[in-house]
Amino acid sequence: MKVILLASRDLGILTLKELLGRNDIVEVVAVVPGDEEFLKFATSVYQNVLKVDDVNSDSFISSVRELQADVLINVIFLQKYREKLLSVPKFGALNVHPSLLPFYRGRDCIRWAMINGEKMTGVTIHQMDAGLDTGEILAQESFPIESDDTYFDVRERMKPYYPKIVMRAIRALDDEIEKRTKQNPVYEGNYFPHITPEDTRIDWNERSVDIHNLIRACFEPGFYAHTILNGKKLYVTGSKLRPSNEYRELKFGRALRCGRVLDYDKQDPIKSSLLVGTADGVISVANCTFDLKGQPQKAREILRRGDKLG
Repeated sequence: MKVILLASRDLGILTLKELLGRNDIVEVVAVVPGDEEFLKFATSVYQNVLKVDDVNSDSFISSVRELQADVLINVIFLQKYREKLLSVPKFGALNVHPSLLPFYRGRDCIRWAMINGEKMTGVTIHQMDAGLDTGEILAQESFPIESDDTYFDVRERMKPYYPKIVMRAIRALDDEIEKRTKQNPVYEGNYFPHITPEDTRIDWNERSVDIHNLIRACFEPGFYAHTILNGKKLYVTGSKLRPSNEYRELKFGRALRCGRVLDYDKQDPIKSSLLVGTADGVISVANCTFDLKGQPQKAREILRRGDKLG
């Protein structure tokens, strides 16, 4: 089996390591975009590396044809493959997608799954076609999302499944025993776009669990959930649910409670968190910052009882 791996980042590195350790794969060609991390690793352990800016260029398609590649495998190589390229390898191209297709097609799949409160997610390897994440499914691996997982936790848990599912698909192709599941993109599943700054703004009129899901899904510099305090953007980087508390039925009403910093969190052992009102009670805000370049601070260093967040 001759494999051309088009990859980037840490998941590309893990997958290349696995492919290079397999005796049943005749040849691997690693293709990289402008990704220095993957390029540095690939060139340090392997000679057969191509740097390609446009996979649909005539020069790259000619290289694929000359190499007589059996399959292209895409791991976070964020380019759209056109039919002219897909038709060259014997088995076309396979993409590793970070969700359980047909659900969460598109971008930022881990984050959207967490924002929506999903209890499970996973990895899918599918045939690439003219659509976006719509091709036939060859294999899937699933795992749980825990209630206090951050984005980093889920992504770390996902990592080992990338090389694993790639090897499953290659073995199935080699043995010609793969079972495929067709997708119906019109009637099945859903699609999500890239998360925008507006998507990460906290609405304190929502339920505590929905706010908590947003905060933990956006736990990454550049994606932090945010609110407004005294006209400035405040990034909230850590929270805890407090399902049983005395603030659920405050007499001054929901409209005045939502987004109000009500009190210190007495359940916090280090007394650094504050409780903020929500639609159904409170949420404990542990860390926040005005400065994306600096380290998040304890909430008590920024927030005061009575502050209004919006």
